[in-house]
Amino acid sequence: IRNKHPRVITMLFKLLFPGVIFHELSHYLACIVAGVKVHNVRFFGFKEAFVQHEVPTAGKSIAITLAPFALNNLLGIWLLFFAHELLLAQSIISIFFYWLSISFIFHSFPSTQDAMNSFNATKSFFIGKITKGKARSRLAWLIISPVVFIPVLLLTGLLLVIDSFQVLKVVWLLLAIAFTMQPGPLLHLINNLFI
Repeated sequence: IRNKHPRVITMLFKLLFPGVIFHELSHYLACIVAGVKVHNVRFFGFKEAFVQHEVPTAGKSIAITLAPFALNNLLGIWLLFFAHELLLAQSIISIFFYWLSISFIFHSFPSTQDAMNSFNATKSFFIGKITKGKARSRLAWLIISPVVFIPVLLLTGLLLVIDSFQVLKVVWLLLAIAFTMQPGPLLHLINNLFI
């Protein structure tokens, strides 16, 4: 399902509203922690939710953008573990926790606006460093900018692709469910990749 289907997106937005609320709450908390002034907040509406804030520095912008991805996934995965335990205990309440965890994980990805905010803040930061100051300083920033700017571009691009295709969000969600049902093999694979 691509985002060109507004009815499906609106239905998912409404059905999985706890994830939307926590997504915006994560942005809001990141703004507070980073010391970025918040102008307006709508944690949930029928068609949109948002956190409007002052223009932050590049680093703060990246932190604000990625906060929902980190916090929604962490909380969603923790709730999945809890939901599995409740299901094993044959508790009907497990359905509620599955719904919560699915909504948090599904709405963990930055929106197009979130990703563009990070991209533009990082771009402006490096353009400012490369075009102003002493020649040596500008050259140093020019040399190191690809080391930071390209990964930020790739990360925001990847997250935008996943946000644009609902099926990729579903794949991410299924991976999270599989991980929480049998974390051992996946953790073993991750350990082998990094050792």
